[in-house]
Amino acid sequence: MIGYMQDELNKKNFELLTDLDLISAIWKDRPSLPANKIIKHKVEFAGQSRTSKLDAVGKLMTEAGATHHLVCTLDEIAWLFNLRGTDVEFNPLFVSYALIGPEHSILFINRDKIHYDLLADLLTGPIRIMDYDALADVLQNLPPESSLLLDPGKTNQTLVESIPHGIRIIEGMGLVTGLKAIKNKTELDGLRNVMVKDGVAWVKFLCWLDQNIGQTRITELSAANHLAALREEQ
Repeated sequence: MIGYMQDELNKKNFELLTDLDLISAIWKDRPSLPANKIIKHKVEFAGQSRTSKLDAVGKLMTEAGATHHLVCTLDEIAWLFNLRGTDVEFNPLFVSYALIGPEHSILFINRDKIHYDLLADLLTGPIRIMDYDALADVLQNLPPESSLLLDPGKTNQTLVESIPHGIRIIEGMGLVTGLKAIKNKTELDGLRNVMVKDGVAWVKFLCWLDQNIGQTRITELSAANHLAALREEQ
């Protein structure tokens, strides 16, 4: 997309600058990145270990002719590493990047977000932990013979421009996207169990509503809060 924009702007003698952070210049009290702790998503709920998932990605990389795969979407990183966080409201996600390589995978994240027990668990496999801001430098220093697979629709321009010109870039749908879309038995059973629990909460809510409507003042907010409380019971 950026290449297309640049080509069109060049026709009118305009230059497209992508290295300016205009927001920070005017947002003086901009909050820092979240520092919330992440937690392990147990295999009993995931249905597949992170090692198994990384191996599956590695096989797809080989088939695609890629030595490295850049993953930028938070839901795919959380799924791939069997981790969960609270950085994004209403979503169990955490701020991070991931680079899958031929010998090891790198999770780019603030190390303070990882409890030492979880850190030890992560480092037992072919996983390295690096600072969140280190990704651009790592991309700049990829071996010259590398081929990097990335999803252009999910990768920001700053990262793309940090990739050396000699690196072969393979554009396509992220490999984790397809793997994550196919639910295993454990995930399907979990979804069904969640729907049953949510159904129980809804039935209790409708019963409460039927018994109390017209008898007491019910607002949209009070009804939503009651439903949330019933869901929490599950």
